[in-house]
Amino acid sequence: MVSSCKRKMGEIIMVKVFLLLMIVSMPNMPSVKYNAMLYPSIEECIAARDGYMDVYNSKDKEYKDRIITHATCLEFETFPVQGLPAEPIGLGA
Repeated sequence: MVSSCKRKMGEIIMVKVFLLLMIVSMPNMPSVKYNAMLYPSIEECIAARDGYMDVYNSKDKEYKDRIITHATCLEFETFPVQGLPAEPIGLGA
């Protein structure tokens, strides 16, 4: 992560990122499990989500009776993340 935010004429520079959140539930587990990945665009996030769900949907009924999963893309603004290109947006300070 970048250790400091960038300032430009009174603005804090933020970037928009997309979090792919994958949630898994199994019988007799005390909680759900989850995994998450960051993507720089909604298109990349949706493609990854669809790929993940395609793999799950290709499983047989016996597998799906033991594991339930859901994936969603969440949009949010963050300070620049090193190694993750994203479109800068300005927030008034």
